[in-house]
Amino acid sequence: MSIKKKLFGKLENGTEIYLFTFKQADGSEVQFTNFGAAVVSLKVPDRNGIIENVILGFDKLEDYISLCNMSGNPTLSRLTESKKFSNRWGNRIGCGEFTLDDKKYILAKNDGENHLHAGIKGFDRVVYYIIYKAYSLDSFLFYQLETT
Repeated sequence: MSIKKKLFGKLENGTEIYLFTFKQADGSEVQFTNFGAAVVSLKVPDRNGIIENVILGFDKLEDYISLCNMSGNPTLSRLTESKKFSNRWGNRIGCGEFTLDDKKYILAKNDGENHLHAGIKGFDRVVYYIIYKAYSLDSFLFYQLETT
């Protein structure tokens, strides 16, 4: 597998956002950004072995930023949730509040009167820093292999 990293754009505050490409020997690959861990493309073979992109991603960082700014729109939200990093929970919290152990929690209302997914700033708006470490199978499983 090959891994490539290239500059995808910059946020207003100058933070660099990268596009990561993981490619397999068979030609299949996934591309994602460290902005919200958004999947930009997923190329896999179809039943005839032809590699095709199966994700409707964007070519520019600005489009992902614009999408985040419009995510209060339920239609856009449904269209794009599948390629964003999972938030703390999925679905709505009715009336933007819940009670746990007799304590009432009031949340931001970002879907009419409801709190949708992770609210105003979810994990899909976070900049992630990617650390890649390669492990051999034996070290990953913490096996001590002996040879004779």
